[in-house]
Amino acid sequence: MVCRFWGSYLSDVLGVLLICLRYQCLCLGENLAYFRPAVPKCEGAMVDNCVNCREMIQRWYDEVKNYDFDKGGPKTRSGPYKHFSQLVWANTAELGVGTAVSKLYGFITVARYRPSGNEGGFAEFIRNVPPEGGKLKKIFNIVTLLL
Repeated sequence: MVCRFWGSYLSDVLGVLLICLRYQCLCLGENLAYFRPAVPKCEGAMVDNCVNCREMIQRWYDEVKNYDFDKGGPKTRSGPYKHFSQLVWANTAELGVGTAVSKLYGFITVARYRPSGNEGGFAEFIRNVPPEGGKLKKIFNIVTLLL
């Protein structure tokens, strides 16, 4: 419910581009995505004239192609990866997702994560982003990798 309200609030008042800093004090991570032009949310099967929430989540996950699992960071400087890493961050215990439609920005999806991820250096990313097709390594294995 909070994410749905926040999505509506962003689309109506802030125009998606501004994020209130006070939410960082609550240790929340956030992913935002939108499709333009504005189209309605699909009710049931996907068709050409609507957006399904899984399309938004898939766009975040597709950033996996930019993530270097060995380094715990981006493959290149310009490749976005933090939507993906937040989505799979192991330490995240709660997730809320909401949607809204804005005349200006189209279909908006907001995901909130608690506690937030994407913090710390490469060791934190290695610890919290599972390797491709596998489970998280134990902490003592991570220490070995860093030596």
